[in-house]
Amino acid sequence: MATYSLALRARGALDVACVRVPAVRLDADRLATLPWILRALYAPKNRLAIPAERLGETYAALAIRTGT
Repeated sequence: MATYSLALRARGALDVACVRVPAVRLDADRLATLPWILRALYAPKNRLAIPAERLGETYAALAIRTGT
């Protein structure tokens, strides 16, 4: 909704885009600080998630390719 609101206010003065951030792997140090129940809940997600660095590389490549 924030992106939509910005697009309405910009009214063609700038391009507005919204990107959904998929599951990103938590680093081991951050994971270690969570309570045990959250560590247990994050375990399956973390196994399937991509590293933040790879996600950043993907977004940078997309931004370069689209010219934004």
